[in-house]
Amino acid sequence: DLLQEQAPHHDALVQRRDQARRAQQVAPQLHAADTAADDHTRAQNAERTARKHLQPAHTDLDAGQLETAEQQAR
Repeated sequence: DLLQEQAPHHDALVQRRDQARRAQQVAPQLHAADTAADDHTRAQNAERTARKHLQPAHTDLDAGQLETAEQQAR
């Protein structure tokens, strides 16, 4: 009788352990994704700030064109 009463509690405990193990496995990927999103936001902000200092003729150039123009200017 006691074993039958404890079976649902044991099953719930096993399920919680499995969930915790899966969460630990996924945590590094979630952290990497969060860090990448932060890096992307910082890069967008830096580009936006840099574009404010460009001459009007250059504001519509994409990053690759700006890099090419910079290399040609050197």
